[in-house]
Amino acid sequence: MSREVIDKYIAGGLSALHRMEQASLHAPEVSLETLKRLIRQNEDTEYGRKYDFRSIHSYEDYARKVPLSEYSDYEPYIERMVRFGDKKLITASDIQYFAHTSGTSGASKMIPRTKEELDILFSDIFMRAFGLRERTLAGKKGIAEKDVSALDDILTQAREHIPRYKGVNFMETQTGLTLSGIAHGAISETLNHPMDTAICSVFPKELIYTGADYDRKHVKLLFALRERHLSYLMSTFSPMMYDMIAYLQQHWKELCEDLEVGKIRSDVSVERRLRFKLNAMLKPDPVRANEIRNIMSEFGNEAFIPRIWPDLSMVACIGTADFAPYMNKIRQHLGPNVAVDYLGYVASESTVAAQINEGEEAYMLLPYSGFYEFIPVDEEDTTESTSRVPCSAAESTSRVPCSATEPTSRVPCSAAESTSGVPCSAVESTSRVPCSAAEPTSGVPHPGVPHPGETSGVPRPLLMDQLEMGREYELVITNLSGFYRYRIGDVIRVTGFHNQSPMIVFSYRKKQLVSMYGEKITESVMHHAITKLAEESGTIILEYSIYPDADSDPGHYVVLLESDEEISPDRWSHYSETLNRLLCEAHDSYRQKIEKKTMLPLEVRFVQPQTYALYRDLKVMEGASPNQIKPLHVINDDKLRRFFFALVQK
Repeated sequence: MSREVIDKYIAGGLSALHRMEQASLHAPEVSLETLKRLIRQNEDTEYGRKYDFRSIHSYEDYARKVPLSEYSDYEPYIERMVRFGDKKLITASDIQYFAHTSGTSGASKMIPRTKEELDILFSDIFMRAFGLRERTLAGKKGIAEKDVSALDDILTQAREHIPRYKGVNFMETQTGLTLSGIAHGAISETLNHPMDTAICSVFPKELIYTGADYDRKHVKLLFALRERHLSYLMSTFSPMMYDMIAYLQQHWKELCEDLEVGKIRSDVSVERRLRFKLNAMLKPDPVRANEIRNIMSEFGNEAFIPRIWPDLSMVACIGTADFAPYMNKIRQHLGPNVAVDYLGYVASESTVAAQINEGEEAYMLLPYSGFYEFIPVDEEDTTESTSRVPCSAAESTSRVPCSATEPTSRVPCSAAESTSGVPCSAVESTSRVPCSAAEPTSGVPHPGVPHPGETSGVPRPLLMDQLEMGREYELVITNLSGFYRYRIGDVIRVTGFHNQSPMIVFSYRKKQLVSMYGEKITESVMHHAITKLAEESGTIILEYSIYPDADSDPGHYVVLLESDEEISPDRWSHYSETLNRLLCEAHDSYRQKIEKKTMLPLEVRFVQPQTYALYRDLKVMEGASPNQIKPLHVINDDKLRRFFFALVQK
């Protein structure tokens, strides 16, 4: 049965790649057609009547009539949708799911998602990974030139490129139901299709669809290790994957003992009823246990993963930007023949972009997954722009979060049917068209005086054919579920073009910053300084957090770092001086505050190895979705301060 499911994933993934290629050839036109379709579909909603969608016939009309928006603009509608199931408020389409945001930059939000959006997420992120791996292994770069009707022939000819074995997907589904009976939870939880996931996963459904309290690392690894033949490993973010690998390195002896006797050891935390069910599924396997013992004792610090699972073809997780240090550590244990798929740039609000070329960390923006506008960040109020970070491509993350208990059936597994209106056949191209060479199709001039519908002081948004390589833009989303000109708060960088579609990487969250004395240090600036510190010192820095220490006079920042090795405290002053210099070089306002002694220079301290892994475990115990826990870069309450400072190396 797993072979049929993997075949379905590959076919759907190849179809998604066709759609992406075709859309990229005329991306600006596809984007505008998406906007026009959404306006026509939703003109009779409450929101559509409020902003007179009937009279909107062009982007100029849209930008003039519909203002830029934030979540508070939709809260009254969403409350009615969640509590009473009211329809045709912001979208004419039925809502199938409410996605929780992670709450990284504030309280968690409830984002409505339609079937069309969930289909695109499943096909262009999840199944696309299988299609891209198959296309690469088959060596058929011209596969996109084939007609969709030939997909069965393609699969027959290349049937053995991806092994059709089960896989490991560390994502879980912990959905609940709103008062109106609609499922809600992290957006990534919709990727666990109720039927297919259970068929092709090594995990029983009790570990996939669960709200149970148990030691996830030990139990999931035990079920993964008993299978010698695996096709893929998958998680949302690379820290989740790294935590599993690090646990295996540290606890393989205990895992092998459990594998040998076919029972979960008594000191591993598992709810009683769940333990009984899982132990009934396990069988003693001394042969496999000895095989893993031999591998880990000899290759435990090298590329041991393909030795444990020799058929492994792909590791898929978001591992760019802040997650890059974790991915670099994971790669050390993969060897040369296991591919890494970076999945895509997925927000709770929209499936924005996806990987289209294997090995490339930038993502292709999907012009049919929503309508996107771009506010140039370097043209905003200069008080916000005090950094001098070079245009190196910081990569992408997605977002997603918490909740409840009751698994529900959702996303259909077939992605052969396109919801975008774009034909599935395509011609593949890896060309990068610079903006100056592309003929603008929008008819919208470059930034000037805002329309009446624009926010005062905000530069006029651009469309995708007006973007420039190397520049950063705040992303504005009109999604498929009723959010219009929504300021999501993300800043992206354009790294090039795939045909006419921008290739983008996530740069930073616009609202994530610290500012003790008005210096406004953004995540982008701090990420740059930390990266340079790692390069200059030759130290692997997995995580960092900033604590604004107001107890000193004047105040200063304490920067907590985690490395994969212990750093002697007598070297901390050197790291402090280096990071302070790098931050001064990257940020004029910070430098001026230090020079004028308005604030003291920052101080670096190292926390114990695995501190952030423990933090993630505690978040899960508190009810957070294990799929969605992202880096904590600002320590802004006393509970977090006590936790992290208690784990500073002595």
